[in-house]
Amino acid sequence: MTTYKEFLLENEEKLDMYTKAISKVHSRLHPEVHEVKALYEELLVALKNDEEASALTPTFDRLVEVTSDFEIPSDTCETFAAVYQDLEKANALYRSETVA
Repeated sequence: MTTYKEFLLENEEKLDMYTKAISKVHSRLHPEVHEVKALYEELLVALKNDEEASALTPTFDRLVEVTSDFEIPSDTCETFAAVYQDLEKANALYRSETVA
């Protein structure tokens, strides 16, 4: 089974590119994408610095809040959807690992 850390690191290149793209394209109607990008980058820094898993809970909690539980707006593109879907998967993996 893939861990949240493995998942985020394996998808780092794609998520870097996609979060930058949606920040440029969708920020006028969805300004929250800037915070989504910043929170994703915060997760990466924490992972690369081997921070304790429990230290990531506030960041994942904020991602859930900012994205309205990863709800994909109807006026967005496939790239936007992919970002939310990947972050939702990372969140689910994180929750399953930290609760276990």
